[in-house]
Amino acid sequence: MLSFAEGNLATHLPHVGSPSGAYPTLLAADWCPLSKAAGAFWKEAAHIAGSRLRLLTIDSEEGVRLATTENIAGVPCLVLSPTRRFYGLDLSRSEATELLSRHTEIEHA
Repeated sequence: MLSFAEGNLATHLPHVGSPSGAYPTLLAADWCPLSKAAGAFWKEAAHIAGSRLRLLTIDSEEGVRLATTENIAGVPCLVLSPTRRFYGLDLSRSEATELLSRHTEIEHA
């Protein structure tokens, strides 16, 4: 599964470039209840922040590649950059929104 989410819309797009080349990316698992909650949490935060969010499942070829190349230790994991990752749901909604807003500002600078 590969999709980009803007708000609550997810449009499936073909993959272009390396899996680690698009940030922010949420790596999740369909079989993991926490991943489902994290998906909803980060989609809403991205919508509020006006940010795009790339979603990958660990069970996909691209998800495995991302986990391997970025040394992801578990799911769910939001990857903002090669050195910035957030596992689970340890941030408040306002912290997550601010984080994605800052990332979007840097990306468009």
